Amino acid sequence: MPEDKSPSTPLPQLHRCEITGEQLPSDELIRFRGKWVSEKGKQILLERLLSGEDIEPEWITATIGRRLGAFSLDWAPLLIIIFTWIVLDVFGHDFVFFCVITLALFLLVVAYFGFQIGRAGQTWGKKVAGIKVMTSKGEPLSVRRGLIRSLFYALPLLLLALTCTGFIFPILGVACLFTAFWYPPLDILFMFADFSQRRALHDLLAGTRVVMAPPARDPSDPATSDPVSAPGPEALSPNSTPTNPTS
Repeated sequence: MPEDKSPSTPLPQLHRCEITGEQLPSDELIRFRGKWVSEKGKQILLERLLSGEDIEPEWITATIGRRLGAFSLDWAPLLIIIFTWIVLDVFGHDFVFFCVITLALFLLVVAYFGFQIGRAGQTWGKKVAGIKVMTSKGEPLSVRRGLIRSLFYALPLLLLALTCTGFIFPILGVACLFTAFWYPPLDILFMFADFSQRRALHDLLAGTRVVMAPPARDPSDPATSDPVSAPGPEALSPNSTPTNPTS
């Protein structure tokens, strides 16, 4: 018998309603604030919305692997500067020069991380890794909060620069040197201790957290379009009908 070469009807793409757990075709679901919602889920969300409950999408905590990957990318150019400083220091410069260069490096790190994170929530390394920094309440950071976070992040460099005070106050110089070396491993260990949000010590001190960045906005996709044009609470009205967001 001749083989039937008529085109077959493509199977509808299934998505999971993030409220009820139902698996349904996309034309039976809507996208509401980043969530796939079914007809039954709409009723549940509408009741929660009318009761005043927060129904904003939950942010997914960034993995430690992604954070370490972003750290490596961001620090690659800075390591070149550090290496240059080491070479210069080997050729006859004194300890005061070491402190001055370290202080300059501290200011560079604070500016690099603080302004980028404060304005966009991401450095270029975090952007490549697909993660971003937010406040502990899930709100965007201000430049001021970004700089505060970076101050705690780069604290070991400042402490190393302050070891020069040991010439005048030996105990203070030793304390700065000691703290500068135990702070980084302690900072990382906090990510393993905080199981829910994996916040490092500098995150806890600054009131921030690191989450998975949302996908880039596509104007043709309501799921990632501008929030102004994305479905609002009226989309949960009982009189509204699900529409296929990809049609």
